[in-house]
Amino acid sequence: MEGCMQRGTVKSASRTIQVLELFQQKKRPLRLNEIYRELNYPQSSATNLLKSLVVTGYLNYNRSTMSYLPTLKVSSLGSWLSTTLNSYGELDRLIQDIHSRTGETVGLVSQNDLFIQYVRFVSNADAPFSRLQELNMPPDEGTMRLMVDSSAGLAMLSRLRDREIDKIYRYSRCRVP
Repeated sequence: MEGCMQRGTVKSASRTIQVLELFQQKKRPLRLNEIYRELNYPQSSATNLLKSLVVTGYLNYNRSTMSYLPTLKVSSLGSWLSTTLNSYGELDRLIQDIHSRTGETVGLVSQNDLFIQYVRFVSNADAPFSRLQELNMPPDEGTMRLMVDSSAGLAMLSRLRDREIDKIYRYSRCRVP
């Protein structure tokens, strides 16, 4: 497409994050075959990636169980954020207060380039599950969607100048296959 700025991901970087997110999801040590099957990676690629993460200190390898587990070095990567984002605690209190007053799902989103990133959500997790509730479930924290494809993104776009909106729209359409 004319005027498109092509953006992609670096495969090894994406795979590294996907491995760490798999540990977050499973919350237990994982063996090589679990990792490459779950993530649909070639076994040789998974082996090399996991070895690299062990050598750099981000994963621990237990030879007796032949399993991997993230080290505390992984959790320390973002530990500085809470002190840097001083108002985060205040935002959490505000989100909780709005939720308490309305009983509705309340979320905090942030613009991340052409995307909206869902940062925090408070919802009625204890409410009885229904089909309607399934349709209104908030996305996982950290999920990203194109601004032009999300209600939160459209709300943010409404505050921009037409020229800025057009640029975001054009670059976003370049990402559609």
